[in-house]
Amino acid sequence: MRVFMHARRLIVAGGAAVGLAVVGLPAAHADTQPPSVWSGYESPMVAPGTPGKTFQHQIGGNAATPTTITGVTVTYDVTGLAGVATLAPQSGKCSTSGTLVTCHVGSISATQIGGGPSTTPYSGTEYLPLKLTPVAGAAAGATGTITATVSANSVAASSSTITVSLADGPDLQLNPPTPSFQIVPVGAGSAYYRAVKFSNVGNQAALGVTIEIESDAYGLDIPEVHSNCQYSAPTTAYCYIPDRVAPGASETLSPAVEVLTTTDLMWEGLRITVVPGYAALPIHTVGTGKPFILKDASGAAQKPVTGQTTQTNLDYIDSLAYLDLRVNGATADLAATANIYWTDPGQYQVDLVPFNYGPGYIELGRSGSFMVTGDVVFPAGVTVTNVPNNWRQVANSTPGVTEYQFDAGINVPTGSGIYGGSAPIVVPQPGFAGDDGTFTVGINDQPATAFANTFIGNVDTNPSNDTTTFAIPAYGS
Repeated sequence: MRVFMHARRLIVAGGAAVGLAVVGLPAAHADTQPPSVWSGYESPMVAPGTPGKTFQHQIGGNAATPTTITGVTVTYDVTGLAGVATLAPQSGKCSTSGTLVTCHVGSISATQIGGGPSTTPYSGTEYLPLKLTPVAGAAAGATGTITATVSANSVAASSSTITVSLADGPDLQLNPPTPSFQIVPVGAGSAYYRAVKFSNVGNQAALGVTIEIESDAYGLDIPEVHSNCQYSAPTTAYCYIPDRVAPGASETLSPAVEVLTTTDLMWEGLRITVVPGYAALPIHTVGTGKPFILKDASGAAQKPVTGQTTQTNLDYIDSLAYLDLRVNGATADLAATANIYWTDPGQYQVDLVPFNYGPGYIELGRSGSFMVTGDVVFPAGVTVTNVPNNWRQVANSTPGVTEYQFDAGINVPTGSGIYGGSAPIVVPQPGFAGDDGTFTVGINDQPATAFANTFIGNVDTNPSNDTTTFAIPAYGS
């Protein structure tokens, strides 16, 4: 008989009963690392003979628990820039003394789940705008370095090298220069509009411009409405505008980029990149509506280019806007479901499926940094066979008890489950009087509630169904 077992009691992996209180964030252990700070390894490129450009220097901090790192200061040693370019901070409380530029940032909040090592899972970042101006007479091919050192109260300092290069070419830069990562609140089941403005801060003209609009995976639809766009529905559009953008010119895309969100969207990434010349989308259809155009900030008439010229942008760091679209208040409900049924005399198959009962689509990421995980405990007196290869056995101090953990995946649609491998077979042994096995869902082998309110929204609004039991019949029954 096929029996679906609902949750009867919430238990932890070792088998001890606990109440239904919401589980808090994981506590720091004695062997966890202290807070740390770090400095990004940017490699900006600047065109010689131009007024210069602003780039974003990324700094950050990590911690084992949610932490505010105070007294953050960044010191830039520009000795290695001599004869190449000068550096000028564009924000913050900064001062210059000789070859040292010192900026007082204040604090970094390491409170977001960051996907780092288990000892420092929380992170926070800041972006410091810095202007590079080529030295008069410096030529393409010249390179220089900046040593950036981040320090903070009671935290070891960390340094990185920023390499600055001079090169000829078009250099399309979004206005204002954007960090590589921006959090943008959006509504589920609505339209999101994004203005696109950019300048050519290079020393050569862009012969046409391609606007690339790409979402990472699920929840965003780029509607096929422009006749000068190629589409790979529903997530990608490349839009070519055959206008010559001279050095120093600023442009605005008209109309704004439109993206539609699904009704169960919680979190998704969107990239908008401006590319000089023509970039083709290999698999595509062509829109039929009104085309995109560029409007010159000076009011000058555009100079069309003919043909489809392929060009390389001098520096793609600042021509890309990566937008982290999040729905405020979005929720899901990650739950454990178990299904045990008879297969052959004296043995039973157990289907163990992480399930999403909530309205939001759970998508933990695309790099595998976060995974839906399962923890399965089989009682003493049974033998487990047909164990999937991706399951890993966990040492358990309870005599005879067998415990496994597995990774199920990163996506759980609303109203759907995700399998973590083939179903194991449970064989009761002589003397087994019947008992329950347990199945608990989590994220990265942590309780799901520990990740309830993170960068993707609330993935687990109901912790009471994170563990379920499945009744294993007695031997010979």
